[in-house]
Amino acid sequence: MKRYILVIAMIFVIVLTASACSSNEINEPSAKAPAERDVVLNITTTNKLLYYMVKDIVGDKHYVDYMFKNEKEIWDFKYTEDSLNNIAKKDLFIYIGGNYEPWMVSFTDTIKKSKVGIINASRGVKLLNLSKSRNYNNREIKENPYYWMSIDNYKIALLNIKNAVQDKDPKNRQFYEQNFSNKIKSIEEKEVKLKKLSSTFKESYIGLHDDYTEYLIEYLGLKSIKLQDLFKNEEEIKKFDESMKDKKGKAIFFYVEDSNKEFYEPLIEKYSMKAIKVQGIVGSKEYSEMLSDLL
Repeated sequence: MKRYILVIAMIFVIVLTASACSSNEINEPSAKAPAERDVVLNITTTNKLLYYMVKDIVGDKHYVDYMFKNEKEIWDFKYTEDSLNNIAKKDLFIYIGGNYEPWMVSFTDTIKKSKVGIINASRGVKLLNLSKSRNYNNREIKENPYYWMSIDNYKIALLNIKNAVQDKDPKNRQFYEQNFSNKIKSIEEKEVKLKKLSSTFKESYIGLHDDYTEYLIEYLGLKSIKLQDLFKNEEEIKKFDESMKDKKGKAIFFYVEDSNKEFYEPLIEKYSMKAIKVQGIVGSKEYSEMLSDLL
């Protein structure tokens, strides 16, 4: 009898132990799903202007770099297999467009696009033609690439950049949207001041030595005259003199290189023009800083 009770007790203990083990196995909490990691993008732009624009959108969330320090480096660039492979490894490659990078069509056609997203920042911008076309490797370039000098065009380019980043990192869409809105707001504050300043020149001609600032002049609704044509056309000189008769001290001369100002110094002095150096036009300055130079 004792042996029988002992066997029953042992069976009871075994059943309880098995039940406990089974219960523990079923109720053991599952491992937590790993938190969704933030995407870290590698973004390359062609110049510093675009670099600053991308940084305005992404802040320090992603890696951003640029290829060229100035326009001359862009025009002298001859791409290689290494440069193609380097860009192919990026997440985003953003370029100015409008033939600012005259080799871009061939370059992007050759890149392996399995990973990299290629963004033309000028998409949706209406381009003007140059008054005198440029040649690149026996190819005629007619488009005026400095479209960002129109604030409206700058906003389009910034929107293209914001949309491209959001597509690659939708999780942080609102973050990019907020950064975009903040940048547009800061630009529009300068825009108001610039338009107010430009209104004082509505009846004046703006002296230009080239096509670089044509988008800005058109955006502000101002009249301009190419000063290089002034020396060749006596009728234009008379018209210019007549228009400036009551406008002395109220005209602006935009220039990029110091040599431009030196060449036109007699005209600048004659009409008491305000000479403004616009460095940002060649893509080396942050946009807000460039606008501040104009105010």
